[in-house]
Amino acid sequence: MKKICVFLITLFLCSSSALALENLHHVTPTPLFVDFIGWESLLNSDPLPVGTEIIAKDPDGVVCGSFTVHTEGEYGILHVYGDDSKTAEDEGALPGDIITFYINGQPASILFGDSTWTFSGDLKTVEIRGIPEFTTIGALVALTGGALAFGFLRKRR
Repeated sequence: MKKICVFLITLFLCSSSALALENLHHVTPTPLFVDFIGWESLLNSDPLPVGTEIIAKDPDGVVCGSFTVHTEGEYGILHVYGDDSKTAEDEGALPGDIITFYINGQPASILFGDSTWTFSGDLKTVEIRGIPEFTTIGALVALTGGALAFGFLRKRR
């Protein structure tokens, strides 16, 4: 009985976490949008793999666009929505806002193009590059007070 309770609690926590992550990237479509596209974008030095998630945020941190890569190295058309002045909610960008891109949750750098949100209906080519996040396995190599600790890094997939 105890094992069943532990299993059910674990299942509940995992599903709650998945729902929280799903809502974390919630995009509210509005009638205003600028489309972004990339033909040669990278994850590290390789073309973006199929299944890679691209997120666009405005300067306030509002997620105003998302796209899942379905052709290696390419993303888009990524609709990046603007704020609808007729609502109280902040749904997205305003003209002149610099859009920040994220690849699989990690900040991406701009290789080419201008990520400024301009006017509704514009199409912009912006090539981006992400660097995979590294996680620690054991202690990092560090010098502290003359002591040396060794560890390993592994590439997060």
